[in-house]
Amino acid sequence: MFNLEWKFNGKRIRPNQIGSELMKSAAKSVQSQLAKKIESHRCSIHGKTAKLIARPGSFEGMKVEGCCQEFISKVSAKLK
Repeated sequence: MFNLEWKFNGKRIRPNQIGSELMKSAAKSVQSQLAKKIESHRCSIHGKTAKLIARPGSFEGMKVEGCCQEFISKVSAKLK
């Protein structure tokens, strides 16, 4: 008999968790890339940067937060 073990990002996981772990990893990577793009913009009126608001490891509920609606709209449009 043999023992088969799955590890993902150094963490031991069950075979039925592979899909969800891949999705979490992909979401973290996308969030990191988006956050860098979003935080590189600065409001021309207030001089503040935007932020990505997201649940860690999830694609759901991601949104841009900023100092004013005009700035949020400009940053969001650049991401599309």
